[in-house]
Amino acid sequence: MNSIYASGLSLIHFIQRYENPFLDRVMRGLSFLGSPAPYLVLIPFLFWCVDERRALRLGFLVLLSAHLNSSLKMLFGQPRPYDLDPTVARAHEGGASGQYGLPSGHAQTSLVFALGLASWKKKAAVYITALAVVFLIGLSRLYLGVHFPTDLLGGWFTGFLIVSLERLLFPFLKSLLEAGGVRARIITLALLAFVMNSIHSWDPGPGGLLLGFGGGYILMKSRFPFCAALPGEQDVHDQERDSGVADMRMTGPSKKFILLALRYALGMAGLFFLYITLTRLFPGEDSPYYRLSRFCRYGAAGFWVSAAAPALFVRFNLARAEKS
Repeated sequence: MNSIYASGLSLIHFIQRYENPFLDRVMRGLSFLGSPAPYLVLIPFLFWCVDERRALRLGFLVLLSAHLNSSLKMLFGQPRPYDLDPTVARAHEGGASGQYGLPSGHAQTSLVFALGLASWKKKAAVYITALAVVFLIGLSRLYLGVHFPTDLLGGWFTGFLIVSLERLLFPFLKSLLEAGGVRARIITLALLAFVMNSIHSWDPGPGGLLLGFGGGYILMKSRFPFCAALPGEQDVHDQERDSGVADMRMTGPSKKFILLALRYALGMAGLFFLYITLTRLFPGEDSPYYRLSRFCRYGAAGFWVSAAAPALFVRFNLARAEKS
């Protein structure tokens, strides 16, 4: 193992020979693309403005991938490059699992997201572009001295395995849950959130997010089945539209862009307002109820994305409700 670490550090030193202020900014920007923040912005956009079904599936995949990555980091307990050679440190990672490097969360989750999103188009050029971005994100982690090459390989392997298993099992799991009805889906989500919180007792946020996002989607589809597609883009044979929405069918691209922009602006404004308000109202880190409040806060955010915001879109004729 020492020889693997030594080889990895040699590669990092070689890459850092080309270090300069411009490259620093580029690499930090690429590294940011693999952090959680872009997913928290992109997945709501995909859900509200592109395709809510596929966005839910992609969001679940990214969330479960990130949770598994933290578990594997804690299991393997492998050091980061700057733990062995502080001179390579251009960034540092925090958090309970951030002290460990294998597998790389940036490599794993960016691959899961990129392959999941590229599958929507299923074109060679889209896959090549997605994989190129994933590779550059991985390269940035070497440049910043926060991962060994083996961490990246481990992350890419795990990410590919997750995507492959999801493609293989999804049809079976979907038919099983649909046969069980709404109650079975809610119970399954609750059990999954419980397991996640049991594994990661220090951070119940992801479990709350999963339960809120999934539970909100189930409620939304059973009460007011929101459709992210613009009128006329999907289900074109359905002639019964609400009058305010049906008129959108004949509008040009600029008005459709405005419609989607309004959805996204309203949705994100509500999401930030909800999260900040609950953060101020709920107990802080020094409270014994902090973990419960964090679970509820993340759950409320997930519910807003999949249910509350779509309800507003339908109510204000920014979107249509599918006919059941």
